[in-house]
Amino acid sequence: MALGLTDLCQRVRGHRRPAVLLRFVAGMREYLLALLWEAANREHERVPPVDEYVQMRRHTGAVYPSLTLTDLALDGFPPAVRRADPGWATLEMLAADLICWCNDVFSYAKEHHGGPDAHNLITVLTRETGDESAALRAAADRFNERLGAYLAAETDLLANHGDAVRPALDSRRNWIRATYDWSRAAARYA
Repeated sequence: MALGLTDLCQRVRGHRRPAVLLRFVAGMREYLLALLWEAANREHERVPPVDEYVQMRRHTGAVYPSLTLTDLALDGFPPAVRRADPGWATLEMLAADLICWCNDVFSYAKEHHGGPDAHNLITVLTRETGDESAALRAAADRFNERLGAYLAAETDLLANHGDAVRPALDSRRNWIRATYDWSRAAARYA
């Protein structure tokens, strides 16, 4: 793993965009720390509360470093002045939620069959509500609410920044859609 991360960092560094390298390293740091959080929860058989889970799930899915690499590969980074818009951070958070929660919904049946995984949105909602059916509906409602918020944030960024942000927005939208399409067809969840 260390060799792989070293290789990725060298490749990013080769593009001579220090801000991108910083974003990638920061995203990987958060991802690795989130994996430690998951491991500690598993060791102590702890199901986290919903708010904590939602916050940490954004990192356990490795969405942020993945989007950074995708933007770099597509040369899709908007100019720094555009990335400073607080709406950008909101959009990235919403994209992470949608990508990770899609995975949670589609993987739940298989993960639950082997014993509930404490690191799934439906599991933590079931723990909170005491009702698996209500948790499934709540997960779908949360996803749909986030999707609406994502589309609104995307529209706002396009209205405020125009085509300068379009490649980055397209990559996020494609990640969300690809996650959904892949999850529906993946034998992994059968």
